[in-house]
Amino acid sequence: GDVALLLGVAPRFTVVDALQNAKRLDQDFISTLVTEHASGVSILASPDAYTSAALSDKRTVGKLVEVFSNQYPYVVIDAGRGLGDGAEPLFQMASTIYLVTQLDIPSLRNTQRFISYVERIGNPHIELVVNRFDARKTEFNDERVAKALGVSPKWKIPNDYAAVHRSLNSGSPLIMEKSPVAQALRAMARAASGRPRVEGKKKSWGLFN
Repeated sequence: GDVALLLGVAPRFTVVDALQNAKRLDQDFISTLVTEHASGVSILASPDAYTSAALSDKRTVGKLVEVFSNQYPYVVIDAGRGLGDGAEPLFQMASTIYLVTQLDIPSLRNTQRFISYVERIGNPHIELVVNRFDARKTEFNDERVAKALGVSPKWKIPNDYAAVHRSLNSGSPLIMEKSPVAQALRAMARAASGRPRVEGKKKSWGLFN
């Protein structure tokens, strides 16, 4: 979870502070832990220090997500990789799981394994996101992907290394730029929030306006 770093904020508290205070988890307590970004986003950051036990208690994780869901209209969780058993409530409670992959054999194999895993613990709504997509260089069309995974690609994020690299190093949200990647992310955000897709050249739009 590099959200705070990528947005250029320095949080005082992290998700570990929330999970270590399970009995205090309510809206008032959560409001003291989040960091506000200029765009209007409230961030509960990941810890700076490496820890493998941050998400170990399923009940606490579930309670944390429930409190956030009651306080905010949209809750987006950067689930990352290998969160262990504590991540199960995230997959069970999510209205949508955006499963990010790339079109190569190792990535698709791991994607298929993850899909099998989440299907065993519930009946999730998965939207497959193909990252670093370049139609000119891929060997896998949508039909082959759907046959291998049982899920067709829903979103394709263009391979735009320059724009992403610039955003990573500047702490400026990528979605605020005018780039192919930003356009794809804005389309995803509009769909997630139930807003109509913008066709053609329109007035610039920010995700969190």
